[in-house]
Amino acid sequence: MSLALLQRFAAAWNAHDLDALLLMVIDDCDFDTAAGAHGNRFVGKQALRAAFPAAWQTWPDARWEEATHFVCGQRGVSAWTFRGTDRRFRP
Repeated sequence: MSLALLQRFAAAWNAHDLDALLLMVIDDCDFDTAAGAHGNRFVGKQALRAAFPAAWQTWPDARWEEATHFVCGQRGVSAWTFRGTDRRFRP
């Protein structure tokens, strides 16, 4: 795990680039989201392939901004501010 990887991961989210995101995760990854009452957990690359596009479909202008990252051993954490307009409320 490296800070550079977390920075590339954040950039791929902002580019809405599913293929780039999936290249940065292992096949049996665990991915916890911040969305939902307690977030959601997705296990495995195929689960992410199905789940990640929902963010861009729900918030077409989604941006993850003001990101900060840290790494401790094999774990990395990113904190950011999410900004986006829910498609249900767009004029």
